[in-house]
Amino acid sequence: MTWYYLLPPQERSPEKVEWFDVTYWTGSELIGLIETAAKSAKRKTKIVTIRDRSIFVGRHMDTSIFKKQSHQTRVAVNRLFDRDYRGQINGLSMDMNYLEELKEANIESWTRIYDYYKQWQTVVNVLNALMCNNNAEVKRIIESSPAGIADELKMLAWLYRNADRFPAVDFWASVMEPQVACVLRNLELSLPQGLGCGHGLFCVVEVEN
Repeated sequence: MTWYYLLPPQERSPEKVEWFDVTYWTGSELIGLIETAAKSAKRKTKIVTIRDRSIFVGRHMDTSIFKKQSHQTRVAVNRLFDRDYRGQINGLSMDMNYLEELKEANIESWTRIYDYYKQWQTVVNVLNALMCNNNAEVKRIIESSPAGIADELKMLAWLYRNADRFPAVDFWASVMEPQVACVLRNLELSLPQGLGCGHGLFCVVEVEN
């Protein structure tokens, strides 16, 4: 589907899609391929890391080619990193209910994506609570979150409440938004071994001579 995702929405039509064959890999299939190749080449290999990449910010998040519903999370997160850009956080929220019907087809991937979604939405929820000055809700969310993400949320809350300490013309655009984007990115980087449920599957392999 070359270039389809680069076209403006009004120009996206079936006749403009260039289709080609691709192969989708699960994490276990990729590891199996590496092990088979190592055995054939009589080499020792070590999987340094294997991670799902671009789960909620993949190229097709804003299209409906592979799913029933499009999201604007890719654009929303990328704009948060733009210097001096004051973005909207509305595009960070997602409705994942449409995935329920696919739950039984691949329970492992569904569970990984849904768990990731809950962490992602927790960040969005605490941000909304901060913007509404709802300190009780901020406290509730942080105290009910696992230790790792709770620390990230505490940091966001501290930044937001201490904006006047930063000599920035626009604190929200220059400090707060990029940090929110980093927290969302870190959620994905901290996920367990890749399953093949993202836009890409990243793997680093050591090969001994």
